Amino acid sequence: NFETIITPTDFTFIISDVVFLFEIIYGFVQLLPHYSKTELVQEGVSYWFFAAAIADLLSSAFFEMEMESPWMSLLSTLLIGAVSAFMLKILIQQSSSSSGAGDTGGTGTTAGTSSSSGTSAGRGGVKTHTPEEYWLLRFPFNLHAGWAISIFMLSLNNTFVVGGVGPVVQAFIGAFSLIAIGGITAKMLFFNGGKPNYVIPFILSLFTLGSAFSFREPGMEDNLAGWVIVSLMLLTVVVSLSMGGASVYFLYHNELKDDSIDNDNNSDQFKDNVGKRGTTDTRIDGDVGVGVASGDYKGGKMDKESASSDGPTMV
Repeated sequence: NFETIITPTDFTFIISDVVFLFEIIYGFVQLLPHYSKTELVQEGVSYWFFAAAIADLLSSAFFEMEMESPWMSLLSTLLIGAVSAFMLKILIQQSSSSSGAGDTGGTGTTAGTSSSSGTSAGRGGVKTHTPEEYWLLRFPFNLHAGWAISIFMLSLNNTFVVGGVGPVVQAFIGAFSLIAIGGITAKMLFFNGGKPNYVIPFILSLFTLGSAFSFREPGMEDNLAGWVIVSLMLLTVVVSLSMGGASVYFLYHNELKDDSIDNDNNSDQFKDNVGKRGTTDTRIDGDVGVGVASGDYKGGKMDKESASSDGPTMV
């Protein structure tokens, strides 16, 4: 209803459709017996998702009434802040869970997770969840948390606009919001307990990128001096590209690149061990191929020494 400094272009709101799509998928998945009794759902999500849905519903109702009173806009903003808090609570609770889907204890992945913990020991002793668990049970709430924080910042600016503050004050509030978004990104990437979150900063990056594009369209910033508009636009672009670039870089450097190097090292170590032991016979043990050196496979059983994990691990 009101234009603010950080109001993004319309295409940015496609993010909300993606959020709801993944949460619809979660809604069906968590009904399945394989997932419904896991700690990720029972203790991780618990009733916080329901609380967030109620707060979101009430926020939308008050937002529609903001034309009548600035207090309606303020209530809407506070409720959106509550949604953000509930989403972050879910991520914290899921990070603290000790078991995953089916309690299988299978090897998981840290790539793209907000904070990795769960069924198996991962890099550096940090427990991880499987990719299946992450994408179905955790990723939707990472998306929603990033989007809720973005909308909270937008709604906060909107509340001041509804309150009738001048363009200069709006410019300062907009600049403060961008700096705050950058601070949240830094916290998620560098000060998140050693377990970076890459999704929330990336969502914030897309939101601010949409805000940067909105400077090309007519809006309230036209009431500001030219140098102020240029400064705000440059700040928005720098914050957006920095957050997006940092998220992608650290995701690759901390997760994908390390996994690739670990797999290559494990493969080389496996080949060296096989070369030292002799000719290799390969059999299928469950779902994982296990290399068995001749002389170590006695009486249909592998001795304890050769049963050590010399081979490549499944990621």
